[in-house]
Amino acid sequence: MKRIIRLIAASLAFTAVFSSCRDLAEIVAVPEFRLATPSDTETTLMAYGENMNYTLEATYFQYAGAADAANEVLKSDRFNVYSNCKWRIVSAEDGQDWVHPYPEYGGDQEGQIFFRINRNNDQNNDRTAYFQFVLNDGEKDITVPGYFVIHQDKAIDFLKTNITKADVANSGGTQRIRIQSNKQWTYAIAPMEEYATPDLDTWLADNTEHPADQLSDTLVFKLPNNVDGTIRGFNVSIICPENPELNKVIPVTQFGADVEIEGFPVQWTVGVAGNNYTATWPAGGLVNSTTGKGTIIYNNEAGKAVDVNNKTLFDVSGNCPRVTGAWPGDYCQFTADAPVPGGSIMKISFETRTSATNPKYWKLYYLDGSEWKVAGQVRT
Repeated sequence: MKRIIRLIAASLAFTAVFSSCRDLAEIVAVPEFRLATPSDTETTLMAYGENMNYTLEATYFQYAGAADAANEVLKSDRFNVYSNCKWRIVSAEDGQDWVHPYPEYGGDQEGQIFFRINRNNDQNNDRTAYFQFVLNDGEKDITVPGYFVIHQDKAIDFLKTNITKADVANSGGTQRIRIQSNKQWTYAIAPMEEYATPDLDTWLADNTEHPADQLSDTLVFKLPNNVDGTIRGFNVSIICPENPELNKVIPVTQFGADVEIEGFPVQWTVGVAGNNYTATWPAGGLVNSTTGKGTIIYNNEAGKAVDVNNKTLFDVSGNCPRVTGAWPGDYCQFTADAPVPGGSIMKISFETRTSATNPKYWKLYYLDGSEWKVAGQVRT
């Protein structure tokens, strides 16, 4: 009986010693930790036993695991971790929820990390976050000296509007101007000098309630019926007191009664509905109107006539003229023989074939006296 008890006691003692040895084996004698850039020319950024700080500079964009096609989200920088311990990343200050480390709970020995960063879209100031690495040697937590600092620039000063000008029908309506900015702004309205506009108070209703500290807002203007009146308009000035370079003026014009002008409308038909391209657009580049009196003249930068076989100028498919590439310096000039009184608003419309490849934009100019001015909004 005594022998059996002794054997059991010896077995228990052996088990206790084995467990104690196992626990000792999991404790790291000398902790190691190094944070480095993942490149051929690897650079150590932080290390255990050295008081090293590293600052990651970020723009105001959002940073994530991968970039998006529109470049609205940028890919976060990656960093390699070399260690013989378990480790985690901890926030050194409160209010840093705009940065999220990944992996969130750290890692074990070697690994890779990056930081997801929210877009600094609504901030007027830059911002900084501080993080530290904490090791665990199997017995206790050990903080690596130094800080991993993330500094994000403030948003670029901007003020955007959904329109650059507006034309309202003579039947009236509501005109809205959407404004987005990261700077404080206000607005003012004034009669348009180009037209004999009556006092705005007699016909224009401003239904906007714009709080002084609101950065994104919509201005709302209500224009009544003007079928029997003449053209009238007003300018909306968007004003940034601290950033005058962002100021914008948006002209809003309301049509008046339609006026018939002798010689108008003028209409051209080019290469559609069975019209042959070479017949409606002859090699000389001159197209006569089918309604009214007017011409289209094609002006080639090099002074050459239209060459339908030269795709750097024109191409033709199914008797429809088209542009297949860059066309710098060339233009089509539309001329109507009848004079137009000053102050008139001309309505111009085009029917065009859509492209199966990329959008094609045209710049439209009109001759005001001796000066060519842009009509509408220029796109790129």
